This record gives sequence, C-alpha cells and structure tokens, in this order.
Amino acid sequence: MAAAYAAGVFSLADGCHAVGTLARLLDGALGETAPQALRTAYGRTLATLHPGPPRLPLVCDITGRPVGAETAEPGFWLAGPGTRRFAEVAALLHRDGVRTWLELGPADTLTRALAEDLPPGAAPAPGAAYAVARDWAVLNAGGGTRPRGAPV
Repeated sequence: MAAAYAAGVFSLADGCHAVGTLARLLDGALGETAPQALRTAYGRTLATLHPGPPRLPLVCDITGRPVGAETAEPGFWLAGPGTRRFAEVAALLHRDGVRTWLELGPADTLTRALAEDLPPGAAPAPGAAYAVARDWAVLNAGGGTRPRGAPV
C-alpha cells in the first residue's frame, strides 16, 4: 500500500484507511472461514476508496509485471494468497535502473534478500538499501539531515 500511495494510486487518507482496516481485520481473523470473511470485509473497505492509475512505475508482486489502469479497480487489491515474485520484481526494477531501495515493513526481510535476488554483481551498494524497521534511526538521523557517507 505504501508503494501504491507513492505511485499516486491512493491518497494518503485512503492508503491509511486501507492499511488500518486490514490490520484490524487481520488482528481479529481466526478460524477456517477467516480468509474469505476477511476478503469480503476488506473488499467493502476498498469499494469506498478512490484509487487511480499510477503516476509512477508500479510493479505487481504477484505477477512480477508493471501495472497501470487496472489499479483503479478495487478488486485489483483483493488478490488472494499466492506466490509473491519478489526476485522477479527486483530484477525488473534493476533492469529499469532502480539502484536505491526502501522497504517499509515490520522487518528487513526483503532488503536482506536483494543481494540474492538481483543479478550477479548487482547487489545494492552500501547505503543504497534501507528497511525502515532496521534503519529508522539512520533515516531519522539529525532531524532530516543525511548520515555521513550516505548517498544523496
């Protein structure tokens, strides 16, 4: 959802509403019927939002392909469980020139995976991959000043 907001698909308010609703639903989801009930409840929330096509490149972690106008449909955001194609997405973004990476999440799992998932010799340079959970102090250092030695 953070990437969708950054790409202009959702307003900040809509993105926060979606993430908050999903967190609340996941917190209470128990039992065998939980996945379908969760999708139904989350779908009701998504139907109240106003997504649009991305204004910046956005890649789907399920298909591993760039997306466009389909992101304006609430159903796009209800993808069921499936394989997430992080390695394919990272390789595609690298081929397109991405060299700085930011992971917004509770851990640094994907940031650590970059070295393995990018083409040989293409691991991120020191200071080019950040995970908020791991590097919050670095990103917040000095009230917004960049840490010494960090890329601009």
